[in-house]
Amino acid sequence: SFWEASLPVLRDAVEAALMPTINAMAATGIIFLPGMMTGQILGGQAPFAASGYQIMIYFAIGTSSCLTAILMSLLVSSGVYDIKQENEMVAADKTIPVQ
Repeated sequence: SFWEASLPVLRDAVEAALMPTINAMAATGIIFLPGMMTGQILGGQAPFAASGYQIMIYFAIGTSSCLTAILMSLLVSSGVYDIKQENEMVAADKTIPVQ
């Protein structure tokens, strides 16, 4: 079926799309302090509250990245695979009937 054929490829695509976001989250606080958090601390906000806001922002970025990667992978794969199970192969710009 479509899902059995496309699941390994979709999994790899989503993993590759999320890797930069996950790496940026892993380095936060250890290697660098994000701009929003630094600005809040310099502006007089408590570091605990500033880090809470920064964590919330990173969760929002991670969630939107994940949803975008999944949605785009599904949309692209539906154009690549023959979901309607017609008897033709779809090339980049032309249709080739299968005999």
